[in-house]
Amino acid sequence: MKNTCPLQRQEAASQARQLIKHPMSWIFPPKILSKPLLHVSREQEAFSDLPRMRQLILFSILLGLCYLQVDAKVVTGRLDTDRKWQYVTKFAFHPGEKLGENNYTLMGSLQFNFTNYNTTAYKPSIYFYLYEALNKTKSWPDIYSNVDSWTCEELTGNASSWRRAPIDDSTTTAGFQRFGQQFPRYWFFAIADCQSPNGLHLDYDLTLLNTDSDWGRHVSYDQQDLPGLYLFYFFIYFFGVAVHAWGMYNLWRSDFLHPVVKLLSATIAIYSISIFSAFIHWMAYHNNGRGSPFLNGTSEFFDFTSQVLLTLLLLLIAKGWAISNTEVKERNIVAGVIAVFIILYFSTFLFAWTRWDPASTLYIYETAPGIVILVFRALTLIYFIYSLRFGVLHESHPSKRRFYQIFAAVYTAWFLSLHLIVIVAAIRDPEERIRTVVPFYVTVQTLALAVLAFLFWPSQIVKYFDVRPSEGLLTGSSSSPYETL
Repeated sequence: MKNTCPLQRQEAASQARQLIKHPMSWIFPPKILSKPLLHVSREQEAFSDLPRMRQLILFSILLGLCYLQVDAKVVTGRLDTDRKWQYVTKFAFHPGEKLGENNYTLMGSLQFNFTNYNTTAYKPSIYFYLYEALNKTKSWPDIYSNVDSWTCEELTGNASSWRRAPIDDSTTTAGFQRFGQQFPRYWFFAIADCQSPNGLHLDYDLTLLNTDSDWGRHVSYDQQDLPGLYLFYFFIYFFGVAVHAWGMYNLWRSDFLHPVVKLLSATIAIYSISIFSAFIHWMAYHNNGRGSPFLNGTSEFFDFTSQVLLTLLLLLIAKGWAISNTEVKERNIVAGVIAVFIILYFSTFLFAWTRWDPASTLYIYETAPGIVILVFRALTLIYFIYSLRFGVLHESHPSKRRFYQIFAAVYTAWFLSLHLIVIVAAIRDPEERIRTVVPFYVTVQTLALAVLAFLFWPSQIVKYFDVRPSEGLLTGSSSSPYETL
């Protein structure tokens, strides 16, 4: 099948340009906005004038254009393949109320339109096949794992249901199906024409709905809570960032804005952008079933970036920077750890873009790149605890020793939280996986940032951190008692 990513990328690029033209005009200077987005990198003089944060935002938006793995439930596309059977998408419908034996209220619907563009004399006979996740004869994983070895007849023979969609010449055919079931479960959809001499050549348009709810009709059951989740955290971060900015302003006025404080502020800002991007995507998705693919990708990228920066911040504090030491001990090891994390997270990002199977129901950290991150995160935790132990042993101030102990307990739990989330994802049913682990993940990350923001509040920071005003620190001269990052 031809890769449809270029068409999706064009749509995402159009969305990016429209969003930047109006709501995000405060981020970019007019001379950048006057140029096409995809040609910004060629304007070297203008780009060099952007502050570092603006460069990061622009880079992430461009990268987000390529991250198009979105299970949009208004699904359109073109099949141009020699295969006679092709998987299209998946959707989890709501459970219905029991009306009788094996009879339940209809809670979901599927509408589909096909348009043939095959120029041969063959008159296609298209069928739309539906597969339950746990069919009585063959489960979907068993069927899909044999997609390259089974014949078209074997694949269609194990379907749970089907609808014929005859197409005359190049005219469009339309169909409709309702779903009623006892438990929420995935349905997987495929298009096939086993009699075709030259494969499938058609355009398709699918609309999948959970019809029992006005809130999130287009959202699959497994993702049903995400629009409300990001709406809630949008307001949390909107007001939280404002409060944090006020605290940082007071530190700046007192000349206490140490680089470690700036690093925390950057981490909070980046994760806030991740939340805001996800919020806009899911609000649009909840209304139209498409969302914004480039904003979804941007959210994922900023999330990974915030994970790396928070890890760096925790290691620096564990090393006693701005607490017991005026310089970073074992800086090469710390830099090496962060470099490995950058490579791993970027590899995972690329894997999700290029290699992720759209039929998969796995959590991203259950994949091979995700497992490597979990292993390295566990090794980093060991180094984190070792660094903290060294700091406690060499710290004589009682309040700072107490700080180290509390800090160790809280952020050891943060390091282990991702492993716990993956374990929960593995034991939950696929239909319950995303709606369970994503709220857990976002809440843990938010609490981790909130605790640090409290510790760095102007009235608290002087209790544990040595951020005395320094002319060298402010001017960046070599006389500063602290290193710049």
